[in-house]
Amino acid sequence: MKAHGKVLSIIMGTTMLLSSFAFLSGCKQNTTDRQIKANSTWYDSNTVKCQDAHKDERWMVSNYDYVFAFDDKVYTVFTGIPYVNPEDIMSYDFSTVVDEVQAYDLDGNLLSTSSISAELNGGNYYYCYATKEGITFLCNGFDPELGNIKEYILNYNVADNSFSKPQDIPFDINGVSADGMVVSGLDKIVVLSNGALLGSIYTTSGSNVSYMFQVVENGKVVKKVDFKADFNKIIYDFASFVEDDKGNLIAVARTTDGIVKYTMNVGSYDVTEEVVGSASDMSSFIKANDGKAYNIDNAGINVLNNKTLQRERALSFSDCNVNLYDMSNLKVLDVKNDRYILAGATKEASGIDNRSVFMISTLTKAK
Repeated sequence: MKAHGKVLSIIMGTTMLLSSFAFLSGCKQNTTDRQIKANSTWYDSNTVKCQDAHKDERWMVSNYDYVFAFDDKVYTVFTGIPYVNPEDIMSYDFSTVVDEVQAYDLDGNLLSTSSISAELNGGNYYYCYATKEGITFLCNGFDPELGNIKEYILNYNVADNSFSKPQDIPFDINGVSADGMVVSGLDKIVVLSNGALLGSIYTTSGSNVSYMFQVVENGKVVKKVDFKADFNKIIYDFASFVEDDKGNLIAVARTTDGIVKYTMNVGSYDVTEEVVGSASDMSSFIKANDGKAYNIDNAGINVLNNKTLQRERALSFSDCNVNLYDMSNLKVLDVKNDRYILAGATKEASGIDNRSVFMISTLTKAK
């Protein structure tokens, strides 16, 4: 099942400690004694370690899988596998996995926790994405009526921290594609600039794996793009989904022909392709609440110019007092009024306790 892969990938990740960064602290950094010249750019920083919702637990695995920002609050999806016996490293039990939504204010205070596990009835979630109202989870679980695994959607509303009832996935994830590839499951959902949903869907045939795009409007599939049949491409995965200056979707794919950029017109949903060789300027960018895509490197925050599709420096870390190791683990969530909200997690393993620490950083342009 997909969820097993999610848990196993987390387990593998916790075994790799970044010892080379051990000398860098993760302390709160709110002030600086640097003198600011009148014509210089400076950002005040507030980087905090967030309140731990499970401070007394010891973890075989703990991870903050996804981060989102809504109305000056930060939401993260926490996954953890606790030790049944804190003194025995073999005493973990997958049935005790903790999956929950945690909400924080910008000072790192825990506002609420909402159990996803309690809503899944023994199933699993394997991906989630942000909507205007909150977070949508893609889930799967055994359906006794079907006698098989069923995929479904759970919606989490940030206004009241509530989950909807399970809903059917609006995509066609069964059957055979035009060239005989088996449609075998939903990978991701992307909200297009016009509000339609795009589903990135696995297709398989023997050892060949590729993808199909399906576009859903008002609960109905209105367009299918089969990359094996339409472009004769075996696609290994999609590195990123960003938008150009017209709101069209740019999907960067790793294929048998190298890195390929696919552009989907949001009016017709027609797709064109271009072999670009390297996706270094697009592959690590993540869309923030302002509609632009950002990434972070060791020198600062970059924004993707949605017209030229080239990276541009949005903020230099030389213009603020931050810990570079902390910044390397964060993602840009929200940008507005000369303020950046970032969040993410670092590892603080101690003995057998593989603990992740959730952090929020607010960078505000000084007056």
